[in-house]
Amino acid sequence: MATRSDFIGGSDANRILKGDWLPLYEEKLGIREPENLIANFPVQLGIHTERFHLDWLNKYHGFEIGKPQRFVHPHVAWMVAHVDGVCEVRKTFVDTKHSNGRASRETMIEWYQAQIAHYCMVMNVDHGWVSFIAGNAAPEFFKLTPAPEYKRQLFELEKAFWWHVQHQVPPDILPAKKLQEARDAAAAVLVDDMRTVDMTGNNQWASLVLDYLDYETGAKRFEAAKAGLKKLVEPDVRLAKGYGIAIKRSKNGALTFKKEGDDD
Repeated sequence: MATRSDFIGGSDANRILKGDWLPLYEEKLGIREPENLIANFPVQLGIHTERFHLDWLNKYHGFEIGKPQRFVHPHVAWMVAHVDGVCEVRKTFVDTKHSNGRASRETMIEWYQAQIAHYCMVMNVDHGWVSFIAGNAAPEFFKLTPAPEYKRQLFELEKAFWWHVQHQVPPDILPAKKLQEARDAAAAVLVDDMRTVDMTGNNQWASLVLDYLDYETGAKRFEAAKAGLKKLVEPDVRLAKGYGIAIKRSKNGALTFKKEGDDD
């Protein structure tokens, strides 16, 4: 039976992209023991809630996810995917996470896109579904489609790392440029079939952003001044005026602002 030293899996893909090559290399060759996660509460919590998580998606969101499965790339024997479950109705896999209460879609994409891209390459699908529990909130799920260029870059990095393992050559020098190119390619990911765009260089956008920020500051000052003026109008005051502003109290107690001199 294959052990984790015989292949690159999804969590390995994350580490490769993050530049954690030497420790991972030493783990693959048995030089270093992998981190013992038995007493790691967040990790164990995720393991123990995984089945409940999947059952919840099946019962309340119609995913119809099967049991965890292991896949091997049809042409690259060292690329393996252990997925939490395959969803036949969506023709792809589902990966579940249990994270802290601050987790969001953005953090999930940042932390796990390499893992999802790796699974996509192994299974020959263009997307997967990610579902995460943030603290004790109900699962939030989304479709994640890594860009083809990102997958290509990731594959080249995995292949380069695996060369070190096969030839038992420590990866003392990382391919920094290639790592950065892959990280840059990550921005083209689609989330629920929607993309992210960088508007840097768009002059109209830049001009409107300046207006937005300027008016936002003014609007906050306006609302703060308005609230402060209302507090100064005591409950038995029908009309308060001065310095060009009049505040009138209606029969139901509501306060109305007018500039002095405006028609009533």
